Amino acid sequence: MSSYIVTIGVLVHRRLFGPPLPPRRWSLGKFGLPINIAALCITIPLWFFLLWPLAQPVTASNMNWASAMYGGVMLFAIFYYAIWGRHVYEGPVMLVKRDE
Repeated sequence: MSSYIVTIGVLVHRRLFGPPLPPRRWSLGKFGLPINIAALCITIPLWFFLLWPLAQPVTASNMNWASAMYGGVMLFAIFYYAIWGRHVYEGPVMLVKRDE
């Protein structure tokens, strides 16, 4: 869910504040931006509430462990990138020659 939020959020930001997007084979046309904003309006609250416990009071047996797992994976990913990943990661190619 986080990857969808980040990807759609970057696309919406680029369409609102950045240069025009390059030509593509398939496009939603003028409906693309409203559909992407609607997708963000659905996914952000959904992601937020997916991490909440299902019952009150919260005990170890009824806790929603998704929040602990999400936090653990995010911490592992941050430490992995900070220690090793940033030294070996090669970013995407910035200029691509297109067939015209």
